[in-house]
Amino acid sequence: MQKHIFLIGPGAIGKTTLAKMLAKKLDVLDVHVDEEFIKRIGHIRKYIKKYSYDEYYASNSKLFYKLISENKTRRCVFAVTPGLLIRGPEKIRKKNIEQINKGLSIL
Repeated sequence: MQKHIFLIGPGAIGKTTLAKMLAKKLDVLDVHVDEEFIKRIGHIRKYIKKYSYDEYYASNSKLFYKLISENKTRRCVFAVTPGLLIRGPEKIRKKNIEQINKGLSIL
């Protein structure tokens, strides 16, 4: 299994743009976790308002692992918000950090 590349940073800083450029240069797939959440689950702010931030965090973490699993045979460039690493329940947060440490991280 090839290591994924994780681009981590706050919203509107250019993670998606950089992920697309880097993925094209490396001829790999780019994956934006927030965009996938919106496509597969729903609008993030509405989800948090309806359920809670903790529920969003748990759902987003599950989606993160699903995306990694779906792409386990190929290298990808992931655009990831730092919330997966610095907020949320400690057990899940540590697991997320461990997963990202398996790849190449760019902050």
